[in-house]
Amino acid sequence: MAVTIVVQPGTTTTIYNVPVDFTYDSAAYTSRGLSIVNAEEKTVNLKLSGDGYTIGSLSANDFVVYPDWSSVRDSGEKSLRLQVRSQSTLLTGVSVSIDGDNTVDVVFDVVEEKTLPIQVTTNYLKIADGYILYGTDISKETVTLSGPSTELSKVETCTAEVTYNGELTSPVTLDTSLRFYTRSGREVEFEYTTLETDSVEVTLQVYKLATLPVEVSFINAPRDFDPSVLVYSLSKRPSMWPARSPRSTVCPPCRWVPSTFPPLHWIRCTKCPSNCPAASVCWTTSPASRSASTAPVWKPRP
Repeated sequence: MAVTIVVQPGTTTTIYNVPVDFTYDSAAYTSRGLSIVNAEEKTVNLKLSGDGYTIGSLSANDFVVYPDWSSVRDSGEKSLRLQVRSQSTLLTGVSVSIDGDNTVDVVFDVVEEKTLPIQVTTNYLKIADGYILYGTDISKETVTLSGPSTELSKVETCTAEVTYNGELTSPVTLDTSLRFYTRSGREVEFEYTTLETDSVEVTLQVYKLATLPVEVSFINAPRDFDPSVLVYSLSKRPSMWPARSPRSTVCPPCRWVPSTFPPLHWIRCTKCPSNCPAASVCWTTSPASRSASTAPVWKPRP
């Protein structure tokens, strides 16, 4: 039996679209506390010269193309030369080179995380006459950013700036984008930083206002006592107060007297039937619990 080996010296071929591996030998820069925050996706063509029998069996999987990290010392954008290394043992007598552009631009920085509280702003809302924005609820209280320290160091505040087309007369939940600002109030546009989330849901609690009269009654007075002989004054005049619930739960019997009237103690309204839909929010005043600062001033007539 005879074995014939065909040798074709001086053969040249090209392997196309070999990707650049940015993780190969990465300890060279991660040991300095650096991370790649931006690198262009790039492929190169490899030119092979040598024995045609050998190079004919090679493919892109037999090579790794990676940047030369030896010049990376600190943060910033670097233009690095590409290198190619064989991952095969069949390359005796074969030369390999990168055909064409053999550099790549890479941005390095110290990657950090930063958590900021989310502040809700309602400067651009229109509330209908007779209503008030009583409060806001937010689906997430904080947001975490991950990115280069040079970008994160600029960020001081995060806001959810709520906008709505038209006038508000009832509660509504809105998906609101997050915006980030420097200490001086300039908006920050991120280039490399990633966000845990870029929006939150904000619920606006819009309540109807009510004008409530203040009625004064006297306790522990004699049975036939005529209160008209007394002169008194109140430190607070009737005013507009927000109802505790939206108008959909107004209680007709007591006209939904609000629980937010500051100086008074509130007890459940005795006019409400047991099945009143607003039973949990309908209240009336208990005169005996008025504080000294808001109690009627008794002055006998001259």
